[in-house]
Amino acid sequence: MSNVKKMPLIMAMILVMSVFVSAPFIAMAENNKNVKTYVISEQVTFDYDVTITGVYDKVNGSVIKEYKAEVAAGEEWDTSNLKSGYYHVVEKVGFIDRLLGRYDDFWVQLKEVKEVVPVYGDEPAVYGAREGAPVSTAANVRVESVSNAIEGMDEYALGDTIIVKGTVEGISDGTPIRFLLKGTYLSEISDVQLGVAPSRVTGGQFEFTIDTSKRVDFLRSNLYPDVYTMIVYADQGLPGYQKSDSSDIVTINLKMPTVTFELENNTVTTIGDIRIKGETTGNPDSVMVWLVNESAKTAAVVKVPVENNTFEAELSANDFSPWFSDRGLIDPKDKFTPATDYVILVVHPGVDGYAYPSSAATPEYVGGSLIINGRLIANDYTKFVSSVKGDDIVATQPLNIELPYMELDVPNVIAGEDIAVNGTTNLANETVVLVEIPAMGLIKNTKVENGQFKVVFPDANIPAPIKERGLAGTYSVTARDIDNISYAQADFEILLEEPVAPPELVAPPELVAPPEPVAEEETPGFGIFVAIAGLFAVAYLVVRKR
Repeated sequence: MSNVKKMPLIMAMILVMSVFVSAPFIAMAENNKNVKTYVISEQVTFDYDVTITGVYDKVNGSVIKEYKAEVAAGEEWDTSNLKSGYYHVVEKVGFIDRLLGRYDDFWVQLKEVKEVVPVYGDEPAVYGAREGAPVSTAANVRVESVSNAIEGMDEYALGDTIIVKGTVEGISDGTPIRFLLKGTYLSEISDVQLGVAPSRVTGGQFEFTIDTSKRVDFLRSNLYPDVYTMIVYADQGLPGYQKSDSSDIVTINLKMPTVTFELENNTVTTIGDIRIKGETTGNPDSVMVWLVNESAKTAAVVKVPVENNTFEAELSANDFSPWFSDRGLIDPKDKFTPATDYVILVVHPGVDGYAYPSSAATPEYVGGSLIINGRLIANDYTKFVSSVKGDDIVATQPLNIELPYMELDVPNVIAGEDIAVNGTTNLANETVVLVEIPAMGLIKNTKVENGQFKVVFPDANIPAPIKERGLAGTYSVTARDIDNISYAQADFEILLEEPVAPPELVAPPELVAPPEPVAEEETPGFGIFVAIAGLFAVAYLVVRKR
């Protein structure tokens, strides 16, 4: 009876364990990008025992024919009578390894080499000569490369242009090369629906491009981020894709576009520039840069151009326009306001373009949704980031803006030595600073580098009349930026000779106190005897007088 009562508990444990066992398998299958391609009838062996299931129309796709096989390590997998398509191969492991996901899991694509029989007479016909005529007994299409139009970009994002190149065998020049896309959300979409003109074979080669930024009328939107299976085929015979067409299959992982950026310095001055540099994917024409003051609830925007997925700009207060508060438009600012809670937002247009007009030359720029977003960003930019979700991609960085300052350090020198002036400042790199010693008529300019600047006035440059009058004395040095916004002053001395340091005072030796005399120990009772003797002497003198 007790065993019967435990049955529901045992069944529940089995169900829970089955979820954990199956979960790694599903996760690996969905994320696996390793696809091995073989020709039907090709010898295929494995280094371990495997289970093979199929046949799928693509990786993680739909089953087009039921198939299952168990193949031991080292044995040949017989593919001679199998259908072309995708097969899922999973290593056979024990319960614990499967539970922990410690097993190999990949996909195999089987392709057939088509034997095409001429249908017009005994001699092989030529593709393109007559509708539906085969080219030879071994026609083949092979995709050699799929690349991003932007050199150095190894991934593809919505908005990128994808270049597909390949070769053919047994197919004549002029034959159209077309493609189909299949994805999780798209059962099938053709090159025509994507607005791509068919490529044609030239010298046994072909090439075509796919602009993923174009709106697809068939979808009433742009493409979706997805892992697409692309069938590239020679359009032979009847127009459109036929299973008898020579083809090749490749996988394209089309991702959502992204934006990242960095500031040269997260602290700038009210008169300085915000120097920004960033990268995108999806190849947008521009990004929108927002400057948000959280405490003051203000925001301003500027559009920065993007070229080959990179952008860079030096932005002053005058570059930002328009300016917003949480209540609407405000007057433009000619300089930044000091605060420690600024935020820079960079907004990627995404796949559908910006959610607001981006041309300041048109009245709609401030009358449309931009003013709504400006107020929203000024009030609470985090709500804006949440509201755009996947439509626009947003990256943020904190920014501090503070008043400019400058400090000088000028050491004293001996007559005949060069005069070195060292300065520190929060002005931006490359800011020009003018350093002057007015009493000598000397002036030099330098540039700020990492918050510091330095100028050396050689002794030889000091005018002779000043030297003749005598250089000893106190002089002032001034420094200022070329806009006369930041200013500093410091004094230094010119000495005729090195000052002699006063001799060190040597402390006199400590006097040693003489030892205290040691009192002699008196014999007990001796003083009494002396007193008695004295009394007797006095008595004797008295008696004698009488």
